[in-house]
Amino acid sequence: MTDFSQFAEPHSEEDRLVRRIDQDRLPRHIAVIMDGNGRWARERRLPRVAGHRSGIRAVRETVEMCARLGVEVLTLYAFSQENWKRPRAEVTTLMSLLREYVRKELDTLLGNNIRFNVIGHLEDLPASAQRELGRAMEQTAGNTGLQFNIALSYGGRTEIVDACRALLLERADPDSLTIESFAEKLYTSGQPDPDLLIRTSGELRVSNFLLWQIAYAEIWVTETLWPDFRRAHLFQAILDYQRRERRYGGLNRSETEHPVVVRHSRRVSISTGSPLRGLARCLPMKRVLTALILGPLVWALLRFAPAWAFSLTVALVIARGVWEAYGILAARGARPLRWLGLACALTVAATFDASTSSDFSLGMSLTLGTIVIAIAAMSARDDPADMLDAMQATLLPVWVVGLTLAHLIGLRSIGDEVGRDLIFLLFLCVMLADIAAYCVGSAVGRRKMAPRVSPKKSWEGAIAAFVISIGAAWLARVWFYPELPLKHALIVGALLGPAGVLGDLVESVFKRAAGVKDSGRLLPGHGGLLDRTDSLLFATPVLYYYSMTFLHGAS
Repeated sequence: MTDFSQFAEPHSEEDRLVRRIDQDRLPRHIAVIMDGNGRWARERRLPRVAGHRSGIRAVRETVEMCARLGVEVLTLYAFSQENWKRPRAEVTTLMSLLREYVRKELDTLLGNNIRFNVIGHLEDLPASAQRELGRAMEQTAGNTGLQFNIALSYGGRTEIVDACRALLLERADPDSLTIESFAEKLYTSGQPDPDLLIRTSGELRVSNFLLWQIAYAEIWVTETLWPDFRRAHLFQAILDYQRRERRYGGLNRSETEHPVVVRHSRRVSISTGSPLRGLARCLPMKRVLTALILGPLVWALLRFAPAWAFSLTVALVIARGVWEAYGILAARGARPLRWLGLACALTVAATFDASTSSDFSLGMSLTLGTIVIAIAAMSARDDPADMLDAMQATLLPVWVVGLTLAHLIGLRSIGDEVGRDLIFLLFLCVMLADIAAYCVGSAVGRRKMAPRVSPKKSWEGAIAAFVISIGAAWLARVWFYPELPLKHALIVGALLGPAGVLGDLVESVFKRAAGVKDSGRLLPGHGGLLDRTDSLLFATPVLYYYSMTFLHGAS
């Protein structure tokens, strides 16, 4: 049997859901009414096409996950016959996105053994779209895995009329007509009827979709708009389906033998009891063990490694962080020019040295990198929107991860002893503040700081980070950096705490937009390397420029 736990990050919400799915009771056929693209775009004050483009990521994720779970048939309602009434510009864009999706995803369909099929009036579509769709159907015809139907220029009533016409043309004997023989004339002939019908955006109607086939389908409606539909929603729908008892108009055995008892269930929130229990839960064993192993290594690197070894390590951290950021953006549907962006980020790191006059070199590397990425994006993409997306997706990690963490090299190059002390001060303040925010927020956090970005972040945790960061800066002055004036120590501590929280929140924006919990799996209990260095993203430049302005001359 397939281990479903491999489909989600360990200990994530998706992991909790997928582990509860009964492999023996999967729906054979899942049908989805993809609704809410326009509303999604309108809520963000974007053109409708932006909603359709963002919905492609949900299509990709749903198709791939159904294939991996072992679902037999997936049917997505993409374009109805009524949709031809929409503005011509929107229809043209939808057809362009359709061609783009089929062209880009063909290798994925082949690699996942997915058989692609179109139901509806294919002849209504532009010739270019027909060619792309026909090529995909032809090349995947021999696949034996998931049957992926996409409904285009489709109408449920029209499908029934078409089936009747086919029977009339065959001059079928009315007395020999059965439900089974009629079903053979439908677009989905030979496929099981949908067991589960999913509708996004909260609308309670079937919208002329598979009217014959969904006679006994279980219907699951979510308020989530289609561009925001993720694997967790699919898992929830399947779990809800498996909780229902399908009787097809009959009675189950218990109802025939026992009186019917109706129970109303409700979701119960269980309190943790005391803050100490929350504090105990905030330190999972994997997290503690990883910290115990890496802690001494990081300390040795900060205190004893020569400058070249430290710079090399930072470059490797930047490379991994930028790569993880690209992975997050790719999960959202972006297609960054990864290797080019990685080269640009490492070039920026190589030119960052506070001991020389490197402003010109740094500015030149950033400017040239941006120009090269812009030219490459325009060369590698056909559609102007894709060009812009590629530029944004490639440059954002370079600036947010590569440039900010390169300031670590700048700090270290201020001076041998001073550089070591500043780096150790930075790590001490940020890491202790991060631990304080995590533990205090888990134990007593009540006031949500940014619930749409990071639901677990609380103002109580942020205040704790602020206070502990100031205390850590004072401790650094007493412990190993006595040259640091008390006034500057307190100011630095007050700046680094909030800067660390901001870096954490910015990375959460990346992950929340992509619907992922962690940036990777490199560090057990912690996620990816970017998950552990996010607090340094803005704290490092803050300390660098403060030191260059107020401390470097004094030191």
